Amino acid sequence: MHISGGQPSGQNYAYISTGIQLVVTYSTNTAPNAPSFSSPSVSSNNNDTVSFSASTTDADANTWYASFELHSSAAYSGALATATGSTVSSGSTSTTTWNVSLTRGTYYVRAKAVDSVGDSSGYTNLGAIYLNRKPNTPTMSSP
Repeated sequence: MHISGGQPSGQNYAYISTGIQLVVTYSTNTAPNAPSFSSPSVSSNNNDTVSFSASTTDADANTWYASFELHSSAAYSGALATATGSTVSSGSTSTTTWNVSLTRGTYYVRAKAVDSVGDSSGYTNLGAIYLNRKPNTPTMSSP
């Protein structure tokens, strides 16, 4: 038995030497659209908790999640922290909350959408957020 194949316009063909033609039709997946941020926030309780939400749609109606990155510069190189949002249906909001040890300063956040097939969108840059941590409560050492 001899099998040869090809891949013309969305189908795989296998010709078997016995004269039988095997046709396998496959479909392609479209990556989800780049997400839009819907609720970035930094907690005010001084617990280093950062929360972000993003939403998007997927042309194939696949479930998806947001992959978030936190950076110290607008060049977006060398992420300080990464987090994966909740897996949700197309058109829904993916949310993540993660604990990171941050000092007062400016940080940059971006996210991309990843669908259940593994295809991902390009990044959406949220831009700068400024973390202004509360000072610790002073204690008196002597009257």
